Amino acid sequence: TSPRESPDTYMEDIFSACQNHGATHFLPVAAPVEALFDAKLKNRLEGELGTKVLHMDHALCSILDDKHSFGNFLRNELDLRSPRTHKVTCNDEVRKYNVLFREEQRSGKLKRNMILKNLSYDPIHRLDLFQLPVSDDKLEAYLERITKDGNPIT
Repeated sequence: TSPRESPDTYMEDIFSACQNHGATHFLPVAAPVEALFDAKLKNRLEGELGTKVLHMDHALCSILDDKHSFGNFLRNELDLRSPRTHKVTCNDEVRKYNVLFREEQRSGKLKRNMILKNLSYDPIHRLDLFQLPVSDDKLEAYLERITKDGNPIT
């Protein structure tokens, strides 16, 4: 069962397989979308079955899975330099940042372009390095394309 179809069934199937086969260890080797659910299952497998899970816990996996949270974690928790990040949850916020970044670029405050990445795993556009600021037309074309491909900014 894929967690995309049914996260609860996915986790229950793994738990049942470990229970039925007396698994002593669980080493997930799955697609990125499954990593969060494997991490979520860790405490239950270790607590109820004593199965050693060779995977991070859900809290750390959530931080590493979210580019914005990861950047904040590096800066605020580990005191490491990391790229500036902004979290956007809709196309209008992207448009506002595009305007802001154009202004910052003109004033010299923005030295490098910003990369727009979707926080949701996107197998189609995961390697895109779409950069802001751009013209309004280019931005609208990109937003339309990712929406049409099924992974809009959310």
